[in-house]
Amino acid sequence: MNASARLLQRGLTAVELTAVVVILGVVSAVALPRVSAMNVETRVAQLQDARGAIAAAAAITHSVVLAGQHSDQHGCFVAPGAIKGEIGPDGSGVVCIGEHDVQMRHQYPAASPQGIALAAALAEGPYELVADAGRLTVQLSSARDASRCAFSYTDAMEAGEAPILSEMETSGC
Repeated sequence: MNASARLLQRGLTAVELTAVVVILGVVSAVALPRVSAMNVETRVAQLQDARGAIAAAAAITHSVVLAGQHSDQHGCFVAPGAIKGEIGPDGSGVVCIGEHDVQMRHQYPAASPQGIALAAALAEGPYELVADAGRLTVQLSSARDASRCAFSYTDAMEAGEAPILSEMETSGC
């Protein structure tokens, strides 16, 4: 048998195998926290997207009401993009935005799944929506602790006031 054939049959020694295991351990110890951090960053970005969508939807819907771009007829059986609805003197009621009846409170979308969540198209996303007495909390359902990966939207207290959009809690993302 020549020298190259003997080298192929030899295999790994215990020292070589230990070295390979140690190298793989070091690589995984360095890489796994970075992958985990990227997952947290992704969840925070999803929450930021939802918060931005709610802020934009509140501003757009409020502008529609102020501009009078709605009629006194209620019903959302119109072509996508058409706007009509009914708003009372206190700014509460329903406005049809596109194909959706959006509940309003004081000229802004109400803090409910039928209000701001519908206007911002969050009903079908990766979010848990928790409505409670004029406050809608948006939680990311894929978070380690959804209650600490969240923000809230609170109804305007009277006409002329804007709703309150809280800062994001990200410690549980």
